[in-house]
Amino acid sequence: MDPPVPVKTLTLLTDTENLKIHGRAVRIWTAADARYGRVYNMAFLFIDHTGEKIQGIIPVPDYQRLSTVFTEENICEITRFTMDTSTIDYQVIKHPYILSLTRQTMITVLPQDLYAIPRNCFDFRSFREIGVTITHLKAVMDVIARIVGFSDVRPTNSGGTPSRVQGMYLTDNGGRTVEVALWGNYIDYFNVPELFERSKQAPVVIVCNSLQIKYWRGVYGLKTYSGTHFFLDPSLKEIADYQALIPRDGKPITLHATSETFNIHSATSSALQRTDPIKVTLQQLGSLYLDPYNENKYQSAAIIMNINNRLDWYKIRVQVVDHTWNAQFVLLGRFGEQVVGMSAQALAALQQQNNNKTPDQLLQIIGKKFLFTVAGKQRTPNQENRCYTVVNIEEIPEEMLSLLPQPILEIDAAPLIASSSAIPPQNHTYTPPNEFTDPPQSPCTPAGHTLIDKLSTGTTTPPHDDPKDTQAKRLFPSQEDAPEHLTKNVRRRLEFEGSQSKTTQSATPTATSSKESVQHE
Repeated sequence: MDPPVPVKTLTLLTDTENLKIHGRAVRIWTAADARYGRVYNMAFLFIDHTGEKIQGIIPVPDYQRLSTVFTEENICEITRFTMDTSTIDYQVIKHPYILSLTRQTMITVLPQDLYAIPRNCFDFRSFREIGVTITHLKAVMDVIARIVGFSDVRPTNSGGTPSRVQGMYLTDNGGRTVEVALWGNYIDYFNVPELFERSKQAPVVIVCNSLQIKYWRGVYGLKTYSGTHFFLDPSLKEIADYQALIPRDGKPITLHATSETFNIHSATSSALQRTDPIKVTLQQLGSLYLDPYNENKYQSAAIIMNINNRLDWYKIRVQVVDHTWNAQFVLLGRFGEQVVGMSAQALAALQQQNNNKTPDQLLQIIGKKFLFTVAGKQRTPNQENRCYTVVNIEEIPEEMLSLLPQPILEIDAAPLIASSSAIPPQNHTYTPPNEFTDPPQSPCTPAGHTLIDKLSTGTTTPPHDDPKDTQAKRLFPSQEDAPEHLTKNVRRRLEFEGSQSKTTQSATPTATSSKESVQHE
C-alpha cells in the first residue's frame, strides 16, 4: 500500500488523482462567502501526519455528505482531492495553497492511535503586534489572555441586518488591554454572571482562535467572524499553564464596562504612519501583489463608470476608471451604503421585487468620483478583471484631482444619469447585464458600458446609435488621447466608427440632424 504524501510536497502542478493524505481537521467553520443569508462553503484547518498545516474549503452539499466522518474528532484518509491557489480572505495560516474537497472526494476514518495529531492548533500572537506588525483588516490571529470586563449588549445594524454587539475586554501578561467585539450569536457563548462569580476565585483565562483585526476611530482591536472559536475550559493545557503565571489579585470581571474603563492598548504613532495609504493609479495598483499580511493600504482616485447588477446581501460591485486603467471594486457593508445611500440587502430586495431590474438608486452612482482605499490581495489574478475590496471612501482632495483625466472631470453626474436611463423610458424594457463585460445593449444601457467596452474588452460589436455614446467619446476622442496601453482597443473603436460615418452620411436628413443636435448639447 502506498504511504500518504506529506501536505508540504503538494503544489498546483501535483497530480493528486491517485494520492492520499492522512490527518485531522482540527477546526471546521462556516466560510465567509454567504449571499442572501446562504452559506456556500465550509472552511477547515487540516494537520497532516507530519504536523504540516494547510487551510481548505469544501462546498456545503459535499460537507453534508461527509459530515459523519469529516469531523474535528476523527483522523482521516482523504483521496481524490485537489490543490488550489489560496484566495481565502481570512487566512488562519500563511500558506500559498489550499486543499479543495469536491463531490469526488472520498474520506475514510482511521484509528485514533495511528498518529499523534493534536486536537487543537494555536498560534498565539501578542497584543503588542496589533496595529504594529499586524494591521490588515482581514488578518486573523490567535490570542490567550485574561477576561477583565464585559460591556452591555447593544443593538446595531450590520449590512442592513439587525444584529447585536458586546465588548469583551482582555488583558495579556504584559498588561496590555484590547477590546474584542462579540457579534451576534457569539454573545450567547458567554454566561457573564457565571464568569463573574468564577473571577472572584481565580482569573478567568480564555483562548481565542481566529479573531479578526478591526480598526475603529483610531484604535485597533479585535472582533469575531465566522471562523472564531473560544475555549474557556480550565483543564485545557494552554489555559492552565497561562493561569499559573497570573497573580491571584482577587479582582473580579468588570461588568457594564466601556472603552474608558480600561487603558486600551493602541498602536504607536510610528506604526500608524507606516499604515498611511500609498497613492497609486489603477495601473500601478494592478501591478502590485497585495499580501493579506502586508500592512500597506493603497489609494486611487477614480470615477464609477459601471455597476454589476448581481447584488449580494452584503456587497456591491462597481467598475471604476482613471486615466491609466480600470478595475473592479467591491463595496462591503457600510461602504456600499455610504455611496448609494441604502444597504446592499435593501437594493437586492428591490431588485427581486422589480423582476431583476437594477434599482434606480444604484444607477444614480454612475459618474460619481471618490478617493478609494483598498487593502489586501486582489481577488483574481486575471489582469483584465482585477477586483479589490474597498476599506475606505473619501471625497477626492484638490491635490489628487490631477489623477483623473480632465475629460472625465468635465462629465457631470446629472447628464450621465439621465442618459443612462435611471428611469427607463416607457417604450423600453431595461434588462441590465449580468457582468461588466457584456456588450452594449439597448438605448437604456448605462453610459459606462460603452466606456468599459472601449477600455477593457476591445470588442468590435457595433455600438447602438444613441445620444449617450457622445458622453463616452469625450473621454478619449482620438487615438492620441488614449493611454498608450489602450491604443489598440481605441483604434479598433475609432476604425469602426469611421466606417460607420459613411453610412451615417447616407442616412435620412431627419436622423442626421437629430444626431448632430445631440452632439452639440
